[in-house]
Amino acid sequence: MKTTQCGFTLVELLITMLIGMFILSAVTTMLVSSNQTSVDTLRMIRMQQELRAVMNLMTSDLRRAGFNGGSASLIGTGSANPFGISEPTTASPTGTCILYAYDQSGNSAASPTNYDGTVNGTENYGFRLDSGDGAVERRQAGADCSAGGWQNLTDENVVKVTGLQFTRSDSVVCNGTTQGAIVVWLTITLTGELVNDATVSRTLTERVRTRSEQYQSYPAGDCVNT
Repeated sequence: MKTTQCGFTLVELLITMLIGMFILSAVTTMLVSSNQTSVDTLRMIRMQQELRAVMNLMTSDLRRAGFNGGSASLIGTGSANPFGISEPTTASPTGTCILYAYDQSGNSAASPTNYDGTVNGTENYGFRLDSGDGAVERRQAGADCSAGGWQNLTDENVVKVTGLQFTRSDSVVCNGTTQGAIVVWLTITLTGELVNDATVSRTLTERVRTRSEQYQSYPAGDCVNT
C-alpha cells in the first residue's frame, strides 16, 4: 500500500526560522528603544526637578532680602538700610553671584517679631554659580563670592548648571509727591543640562520683588508715581 507523507521540507523550515528571527529581532529592538526612552524621560524629569527646586529656593529666600525689623526708625532719615543686596564684581562672569542679608534675629517661637535691625554674622546669605563644578551654591559663614566653603544645592551627578544670572532693576515709586520708596526687582535666569547628554537642557526665568523698600524723600525726577 502506498502512503503519502506530510510535513515541511528543509527549505520551508529554514525560511520559517529566518522569519521568526526577524520578528524576534524587531521585538527586541523595540523593547531596547522603549527602555532607553524611559530612562531618558526619567533623567529629564530629574533634571527639571533639580532646576525647579533650586529656583524655588532662590526666589523664596531672595524675597526676604533687605527686610529690616527696625525699618520704622529709618523713615525720612535718609539713613541706609543695613540689610543690603549686592552683585559683587568679583564674581566671574559678572552677575553670577549675589549677596544679601535680612533681619532674622529673635525669630523664635517665644518672640517671633523681636527683630533687632542690625546685621549679625548669621544673617548674611547668597547664591552663586560654580562653573567648575557646574553647580549652584549657597553662601556659608559670610564668605564672599570668590571664597571657598560654599554649599552645593544641585546634584552634580544629575544636572550640570551651565548658567546662572542675577539682574537687578531699581525704581523709585512715589505716591504723588517726592516721598517714596526704592523698589528692587531681581530677575533670575537658570540654565542646566543633563550630565550625560548636553543636548537635553532647560532654562528657567523668575522675577522677584525684594523686601528692601525704604520710604524717604527723593528728587522729583527720580519718582515713578503710582
